[in-house]
Amino acid sequence: MKVLVCGDVHLTNYSMFNQQTENNAIGSRLAYILKALDCFFEYGKQQGIHDFVINGDLFDKRQSDTPATLDA
Repeated sequence: MKVLVCGDVHLTNYSMFNQQTENNAIGSRLAYILKALDCFFEYGKQQGIHDFVINGDLFDKRQSDTPATLDA
């Protein structure tokens, strides 16, 4: 059984994660984090992995995240 694990994602919608990055094709830091998660799951699917673990720190502070972040 294969399991793919990642951690310390810190998916937030704070202003510091909404700043433009040097790579304009990616956009904001939040978009970059979401793209990285997309790549994580896509890689797992390509490798035939069906079990994924996000090992802590998906968000910085649960009470500080907005509904828009939680719907992302």
